[in-house]
Amino acid sequence: ASCVKSHPRRWDHPIPFEGFMQDTKNLARNFLLDNFVMGSNVVIADDTSFMERHILDSTGFIELILFIEETFGVKVEDAEMLPENFDSLLNIEGYVERKRTVLAGD
Repeated sequence: ASCVKSHPRRWDHPIPFEGFMQDTKNLARNFLLDNFVMGSNVVIADDTSFMERHILDSTGFIELILFIEETFGVKVEDAEMLPENFDSLLNIEGYVERKRTVLAGD
């Protein structure tokens, strides 16, 4: 049985930029649980593959990327839309940290 909701709702409560980076994984985890996962007993570990566990489909990845851009204040380039950046909470955390390092250097 699939764990994916058919119509995820849009993240409509942007989080202020200041003070949230230590919770990158938890913010992304809560977004996924609130918008894509059915059932309260589903656990998304830090290294869970969203594709292997069928948590996200292609539309879901676009929603996740929009959430990341809006919540963390980064611009995801087309060439960066890869599983290596977005297929797990650890990948998301690493991606956001790399983008923030680049932004801090500008």
